[in-house]
Amino acid sequence: MMPVDSIKGKKKKQEQVKKNSVKSTKWIGTYSPDSCCTVYAKNHNLYLFFIEDSVEIQLTTDGVPNYSYAGKNRDTTGKMVTANVEWMADSKHFYVEREDKRGMASLYLVNTLGKGRPTLNEYKFAMPGDEHVQRNELHLFSVEQKKEVELPVEKWKDQTLTVYKAGRPTKNLYFLRKKRTCDEMEFCRVIPETGEVKVVIHEKCEPYFRGVL
Repeated sequence: MMPVDSIKGKKKKQEQVKKNSVKSTKWIGTYSPDSCCTVYAKNHNLYLFFIEDSVEIQLTTDGVPNYSYAGKNRDTTGKMVTANVEWMADSKHFYVEREDKRGMASLYLVNTLGKGRPTLNEYKFAMPGDEHVQRNELHLFSVEQKKEVELPVEKWKDQTLTVYKAGRPTKNLYFLRKKRTCDEMEFCRVIPETGEVKVVIHEKCEPYFRGVL
């Protein structure tokens, strides 16, 4: 009969080999801290992939150009690319920052430094007084529920949103939202387990803030 300590040591060694094998395999996307799954973008939408079972789950369906989960409006048609994903330290939640540039007007640059004819570069840019401006969004997802956790982030029309995190991997998640008129802002904390948003600091200044909070 094999000694108990020997059995435990063999089992521990097998688990370590399995863990190292998972880490050594290169999967596309952003790994969870426990290396059990990864998240990537495809066709402008988010996908969650469980490495051990090789199961792919589509998390979103509303991703389109200029409103993509991939970030930087990259072309994700028919291929997998890394997304702007940040994992929470417990590997149970992750979040994505998303930009909505639909409806924004374009600006153009003429590149005359290359060889041959000049080329035209187009990009989205909001000018002062434009009706449509870039909107920033924060999306939180639960690995256990395999879906998005609804967050009451938007409070003001055309607000700006800046996300802050504490720890690496992220242990606490915060964001700063500010009105387009720049006279009111709130610093908030996100509770991933419940989707609750708690206002930590609320500031109002007239006619407007000259700097950041």
